[in-house]
Amino acid sequence: MKSFIKRFFLVVMPILIIVSFVNYFGDAANIFKKDYEKNIANDILKGNNVTNIANHNERLLQKYLINNASFCPDVLMLGASRSMLINSTYFKGETFFNNCVSGATIEDLIAIIEMYRQKKCLPKKIIIGVEPYFLNSNNNQKRWETLELEYQTFINQTANDSLKKEDNLIFKTEVFLKEFFVFKELLSPSYFKSSVLELIMSKNSDPFVTDKRTNKTFTKLFDGSVNYDVGYREASNEMVEEKVSSFLARDISNFENFDKLDISLQSKFVSLIDYLLLNNVKVEFFVAPYHPKVYEFITHTAKYKNVIKSETFFESLALKKKIKIIGSSDPNKFKLDKTYFYDALHLKEKGVGIFFNSVAE
Repeated sequence: MKSFIKRFFLVVMPILIIVSFVNYFGDAANIFKKDYEKNIANDILKGNNVTNIANHNERLLQKYLINNASFCPDVLMLGASRSMLINSTYFKGETFFNNCVSGATIEDLIAIIEMYRQKKCLPKKIIIGVEPYFLNSNNNQKRWETLELEYQTFINQTANDSLKKEDNLIFKTEVFLKEFFVFKELLSPSYFKSSVLELIMSKNSDPFVTDKRTNKTFTKLFDGSVNYDVGYREASNEMVEEKVSSFLARDISNFENFDKLDISLQSKFVSLIDYLLLNNVKVEFFVAPYHPKVYEFITHTAKYKNVIKSETFFESLALKKKIKIIGSSDPNKFKLDKTYFYDALHLKEKGVGIFFNSVAE
């Protein structure tokens, strides 16, 4: 037994120490850099653009941006990555901020609005980039859980104190489990591979302030909107077509097992809209179009029928609540051909301009 323990400390422990060292300092996904998002937020809130942003927790960044902001925006943009390019140039004479996050869900919308509510800082107008998978209970989106506390606070505003205490206990348990997951990554072999590459290839991997809107690397602008890295922006038409073909060749994320429009999610969304309207917030919906090939595929594939039905739900709600709708999932309505898209789902700036230049005018 003593011999085994000795071999363990002589052989295994050095390996574990090396793996932990590389994972911590290489940190390919910025798990251990506690101030990564906070520093980005601080620079943005000083009115700067920040580039060279890599893997980060988008929800945590929003938390720092909202809680530390010294102003209340007149216009707020909420939604997923398909709405991230919408920026302040379309809203002259108004303060604007884009709080979109990748893979946004109804829970994200609620949590972000709750943070503004707590600051007594609800904007005059909120534009929501609505997505079909908002209504799909099988969308497999879990990233919103970073904002679990804010979400639960909004949902339980009228709940009694004992219920709120119970929710806080659940939240603290979840925080512990997430911290345990972070610790586990210190010893992860797969994370080790990524972190080794990060140590070798990234000499200057930290984000930095820039006066340029367009840069070689991914950039977060002073108004919360984004500009993509040069490889994404300047992809050839052939490369874009390859992306679209690859997208259509596999299961479409968020749209799989979309068996029905979930009643509970519909109810949450309607309740959120009612809350905003009751508090004199003007609400508008933005429906981003799909690449022409993607739209054609979705509309002619039976298992994706609820993707289109979801737009009907948002249209009906808008009509009932007198909410303006900008855009459509159908690119043909606005004569948007393949040259208007970065990939299967995301419009280029000139595509976004077609919708929001007209709004500004």
